[in-house]
Amino acid sequence: SKISNKINLIACASINIESAKKASITHNGEALTIDEILDNKKIDVILNLTIPQAHYEVSKKCLLAGKNVYSEKPMSVKFEHAKELVSLAK
Repeated sequence: SKISNKINLIACASINIESAKKASITHNGEALTIDEILDNKKIDVILNLTIPQAHYEVSKKCLLAGKNVYSEKPMSVKFEHAKELVSLAK
């Protein structure tokens, strides 16, 4: 579904596939596993809405997969991890 003039929601992923399926129905997208969303060449940006303790791990996986990542605050619960994510993003 179209979120804005520049962003189209393509897929939803979760460690709980049922949660991803519900979100994909609501937003007219596809339900994918985490690995599938990271491997999908059509996806440029991943919105990370995990719990704060998982922000670092999930964002790092996204960046290492070549994806841009947007996360709610905090970027990480540890300052060193946040610095690492900034370096990876560059």
